[in-house]
Amino acid sequence: MLKSGVFVSDTGQILDARPGELRWHLDYPRADFDLSAYAIRNLGFVWFKLETNGARLKLRADLFTTACFERVVRLVFEHRIERLVIEHEAEGEPAEVLHNINDIIARLDFLRGTTPGERPRDSYILETLDLGRLRHGKRRRLAETFAAWVRHRGQLPSDLEPLRRIGAFDGGHLLVNLEGKDQAIIRSWPSNIVCYSASESAQLIGRDLSDQPDSTFGHWAAKPYYEVVRSAAARLDLIEAVIRPPNGPSLVSRYERLLLPWRTSAGDFWVSGTSLNRSRRALRSAR
Repeated sequence: MLKSGVFVSDTGQILDARPGELRWHLDYPRADFDLSAYAIRNLGFVWFKLETNGARLKLRADLFTTACFERVVRLVFEHRIERLVIEHEAEGEPAEVLHNINDIIARLDFLRGTTPGERPRDSYILETLDLGRLRHGKRRRLAETFAAWVRHRGQLPSDLEPLRRIGAFDGGHLLVNLEGKDQAIIRSWPSNIVCYSASESAQLIGRDLSDQPDSTFGHWAAKPYYEVVRSAAARLDLIEAVIRPPNGPSLVSRYERLLLPWRTSAGDFWVSGTSLNRSRRALRSAR
């Protein structure tokens, strides 16, 4: 049945997607309009279909209830879905393609949270990951930076050329040096962090990491940099954050970040942050 498509109702019930079955369930026997589209657009039903390389669903995000979300998540886990295409009922919203079960669940939960009356997903989420994940080929850039840190034993060399060759501190990484107990001064802002305008990003150099255009996000994002220095250990995090720049569109960013503590011969502490983007969407596209 799942290969031909099913509906998941707003109460989490799985229904046969054939028009006759849906008319029977909704007690509307006449075939005088598209009842399937009506169920998605007005009743909060979700259409779900297994495909050869994953699954596809169609929904209206602002009618996506917790009960429906939980049933869809169960289907994703039961069938080990690693690729999901999300089609939005709202006109003009592009389809989304997700390639990881964790990203699938996170995205569905975010969409659930846009429904009136449902608890919104947290604006800031951080999960610390095992460093063993650096062995995966897609994290090669992170792994090379980590290897350089191990090779130098966390000592920041006066000649940064060996690190530049593998990408560290070349503008592709966020680099801060810690001054005292409450300042993390930005020395390099990576080009792959595009939540702010080019001029705003350029003005961040020399400022405290918490002093970002979105100050709420800045204060939250700065804390792990101090923590990694106190622990004197590398750290890999999975982060999801809603960033609200004052002069641009709000966005939802989901990324992995490798933090490495460095120390100079003079005893100064530095931290490099290297990010791997998982997804980035304008907040309006969450609905």
